[in-house]
Parts: sequence; structure tokens; C-alpha cells
Amino acid sequence: MTTFPARYDTLMRVTCFRSAATVQMPMRFGRFDRISALFGVHPSADGATDMTGALPPSVEKAVSEEVAGRLRASQVDAVSRLRTPLMVVNIVNALALLWVMEAKDQVPATTLPWLGLVCSIALWSLILLRLKGRRPKPVSTSLRAVRRIQRNAAIFGLVWAIPGLTFFPVLDGFPLAFAMALLTGMIAGGAFALYPIPAAAVWFMLPVTVGGVAGLIVAHGWMATAPALLAAMFLLIFIAGVKRHAEIFVADFLIRLEIEKRTRLIEDLLEDARLELIGSARINEERLAQAKKMEVIGLLTSGIAHDFNNLLTVVRGSAELLDREGQVDPTLVADIVAASDRGAKQVQRLLSVAQQQRLQPETVDLAALLKDLSRVLEPSLGPSHPIRIELAPQTPSPHVDPAQLENGLVNLVFNARDAMPDGGTIRIGATRDPADPARIAVSVSDTGIGMDADTQARATDPFFTTKKFGQGNGLGLSSVAGFTRQSGGELRIQSAPGTGTTVTMLLPVRGDDTTDNHPGSRTVLVVEDSPDVRDVTARMLRDLGHDVQAVASAEEAMERLRHGPHVDLVLTDILLSDSKTGLQLAREIRLLRQDLPVLFMSAWSEGRWGIRGTTTPLLRKPFSSSELAAQVETALAGEKAAMPVT
Repeated sequence: MTTFPARYDTLMRVTCFRSAATVQMPMRFGRFDRISALFGVHPSADGATDMTGALPPSVEKAVSEEVAGRLRASQVDAVSRLRTPLMVVNIVNALALLWVMEAKDQVPATTLPWLGLVCSIALWSLILLRLKGRRPKPVSTSLRAVRRIQRNAAIFGLVWAIPGLTFFPVLDGFPLAFAMALLTGMIAGGAFALYPIPAAAVWFMLPVTVGGVAGLIVAHGWMATAPALLAAMFLLIFIAGVKRHAEIFVADFLIRLEIEKRTRLIEDLLEDARLELIGSARINEERLAQAKKMEVIGLLTSGIAHDFNNLLTVVRGSAELLDREGQVDPTLVADIVAASDRGAKQVQRLLSVAQQQRLQPETVDLAALLKDLSRVLEPSLGPSHPIRIELAPQTPSPHVDPAQLENGLVNLVFNARDAMPDGGTIRIGATRDPADPARIAVSVSDTGIGMDADTQARATDPFFTTKKFGQGNGLGLSSVAGFTRQSGGELRIQSAPGTGTTVTMLLPVRGDDTTDNHPGSRTVLVVEDSPDVRDVTARMLRDLGHDVQAVASAEEAMERLRHGPHVDLVLTDILLSDSKTGLQLAREIRLLRQDLPVLFMSAWSEGRWGIRGTTTPLLRKPFSSSELAAQVETALAGEKAAMPVT
């Protein structure tokens, strides 16, 4: 049996004339079993079903007018659907009763007026229904519509009470039995048709029953007691049935209402999930597009840097040779060297963006680096932009390339200065990363104009800048991000319009230092396919006091090693124009002379050739005479190339 919670008391009292807390009804029908299972309501041991707590919190309070209005709309719709057949039944039953009384010649004087009243009311109702047409079921109905149905039911009850009052006293035999059976059927039909609105059913059944009992008593006196008691018993049975079916009707309505709510909730959740999936897919597409863009930029940057480095090698080497030979004005040579150095630094920025620069990590004394950096930058920044160093106690030393770290800090400091045109303090801080003890957080903060979300999303894109034309190339922050990632760290930006910006480099702490050795000079075999680079490199080595043999391909180099004079060092470009690379040449040299050191040079980074993280020596183009001398001395000291033989 189902026990309704007290929160439906008001609704049940209005519709069923009793408290919802006392409603008990069987729920063993198939559809109720499925609905109960849907809501997690399970029968008890005796087959009863407890709906307490099965409804959502939104209906825990007293039933709102909206819910009551929707219930009335369902009641009115259920009754209105039977309006046409009810009117037809009224007319047919009235004519059938007239025909039986006419056949037995027992037609009372009030028969024709009563028949005209029944037909007039029924026909008028059908005409109104025809004129108004079948309207769609309203979402909500006022109490007035329910009362109108109750009033019409009471009118028909009074109309059908007339045969009992006026016909029963004058009828006997078959006409009387037929009239009694007809009125009993009308009572049962009214109970069936009007049970969704119990008051209407009662207002119809009660006058008809009272009229019939009164007519029997008038006609037969105390002999009508038994039929009267039987009629009263049937009336009570019908009323009890009406109540029970009304309770089922209300319960079915409440369950359907809850199903609608949960269906809408499920639809909303599905829609939210669909939008979330669409949003996630869009974000993934944007990330994939960004990754592909960065990959293309990296490839393009690396290619440009390779060719540009070769050109700079020729320019710088030629300038140094001219300066040593004393054939030109030293100031012009200095300008050429300075220009080539600036070009090399710009290439380094490009390679930093592509994460393909050559890094030389070592343990950095961060306190000393920040102190020296502050002393160098303060004259350029001026008194309106003072630098404040905030180094946390026991801050570990990062293991990164010190030159690249210094360049990154310089970029961030000047960005902070540009973000505060009216002046402000630039804070450089360092502390151990609380989320990862193996990293150190080095940050640069300002109190400037800040960045919005769109600007932050594009801040590390190559060539993106918010500065005026000519004041920035868009490589500063992107190169810092590239250096940080290549060092095994992470770059984070915290900013908001009007609140300033904090850029934090999360850098690794542990690492190994590198050492250099410097032996004397020997015979060097230069392998370079570019004639200009080959000639300049050979002249620079001769100027350093070395004997030089220069060839253009790996085949020529192997031929020279097999049949030529003794060679102490092979200096080879990795990317050669013939079928073999410098790496393949080094493997063949190792098979021929295991003790012969090989020094590589390239305009590409070691990451391009898969030798990053090894001890394989690499001379990055463009290089100066001092860099060339240092690398050659290191190689001649006995550090052979660590070549992976495949």
C-alpha cells in the first residue's frame, strides 16, 4: 500500500475529501511497478510501496498553485473527453425509458416536459462543444473550471432525480424495474465518468439516489425500506470506489509530474554535457592548431637560422682576419664584428623560440648573478624604475645555462619597465618551488598596466607584441618561454588589467658542471661543403697556428686520412651536401683510427641531430676565433666524440 507524505495533505483534501497521510492504495499494477522502480521506490515485505522521500526537495513544501492548477487541468481534461458520449447516453436513456413506459401504457404527465428538459440540456451542451471545438489541453486550470463541472453534474443529477420522484409512484411491474435499473446504471456511469473530480461524481449520484428512494417510499411506504437500504449501500460503495480511483488518479499525476521534472533535468544535464564536450573538443583543436603552428615556426626558424649562421660565420671570420692583417680601418672591422654578434644573438632568440639552441647548463650562483644584473641594468632603467631583489633564504641554485638565464631576466626586466610608463618598482624574486622541491621559481614582477586573458594566451607566441612598431620584435617573451622549456622547466604568467604582471620561470635545480682542458696545436682536417665557410675556417685555424687540410666531402676526407699526411683532429660540418653526414663520417673514422678526435660544427642545434645530452662536442655557427680555439684545444686534449654507432 502506498502512503502519501503529509506535504500532499492539502491537495488530497481538496480533490479526494480526505487527508493524504491516510491514503492507502494498492500499487501492484504493472505501470506503477515500473514507475516506482524508476524512482528507486521499492515494495515492502507486504507488497506495499512507500513513496515518502521519493519526490524531489522542490515539492517538499506545500503544493504550489502551479502544481494544483496542473492537477485541475488533468482532472478537467479527463472528464471533458467523455462529454459527447455522456450527452448521447442521456438522450438515449431518456428515450428508452419513454419507449418502455409508452409500451406498457404507463406514461406519467411529467414525462414529456422531463424528456424535453433532458434533450434540450444535452443538445445545447453538444452545440456548445461543436461551436468551441476541441481545444488543446491547458497547462493549468483555475478552480472555477472545476466548479463549473461540479455545477453541471449537480444539474444533471437533479434532472435524473425527477424520474424517481415522479415516475416511481405511478409505475409498476416491468416499467418500474426498468426505471430502477436505468437509474442504477446512470449512477454507475456517472461514477465512472466523473471520478477524476470526486465532488462532481458525488453531486451527480446523490440527487439521483435520493430521488429514487424518495419515490419508492412515497409509492410503497414501509415496504420500500429494503430497496432504500440497498440503494444507500450501493451509493456508499460507489462513493468509496470514486475516492479510491481519485487517489490513483492523483498519484498517477504526481508521478507523471515528477517524471517530467526528471526528464527535463536529464535533458539539461545531457545538453550541458554536450556543450562541455563541444567546448573540450574546441579547446583541444585550438591546442593542436597551436602545437602545429609552433612546429611549423620551429622548422622555419631552424632553417633560416642555419643559412644565416653560415653567412655570419663568413662575415665574422673575414672581419677578424682583416683586422689581424691590418688592411682596413679597425673601426670598420669592429662595426662588422658587432653587427655579426647582434645577428648571432637574434638567431639565438629564434632558436630559443624553436627550443633548438645549444645550452651549456651549469650550477648558477643566483645571488651573485642577480646582484651583477641589477648593477648593470640600473643605469639603463633610471631612478623611476628601481630594482628590488627578493631572494628567499636557503634558495637552491638553478642548473641552467647562465648566459641564457641572464638574457631571459633582461628581457623580463625591460618588459616590466615598458609596462610601467609612469615608473614603478621591478621586483626580481627567487624561491624554491613549493609544488616541486627539485625546481626553483625565479620571477619578475611589476605593477603596470597588466594583461587581459586574450593577451596572456598569446603572450608567448613568436612575433606577438603589444608594443608600438619599431619598439619590439615579439621574440622577447617567446624566447624566454623557449629557454625555460628547453631547460626542463615551465613559464607561468599571472596578470590582470590594472594589477600588474608576474612572470615566473620554474627552473631545475640539480645538474653537473662542465670543465674544459686546453692542450696545444696540431694538424686539423676541415670537412665543409660550403666553400666560403671552409675557406674562412681554414684561415682562422692557420691564424691560430694550426696546420690545416680542407676538403668538401666525407669521401675526400676518408681518402685524405687513408693516404694523406698525419691528421690530429677532424673538424667536420654535420650537414654535408654529399650522401654522407658528418655523423656517418665520424663512425667511419672511428673504425679507421679509434684515437682520432672528431669535432663537429653546425648551424643547427644538437637537438636536430639527436646528440643533446651526450658528450659529443659541437661548435655552433657562427663562432669567433676564441670559441674555435677553445673547442679545438678541448678536442685535441683527448675528448673524442661520443658517437652512437648504429
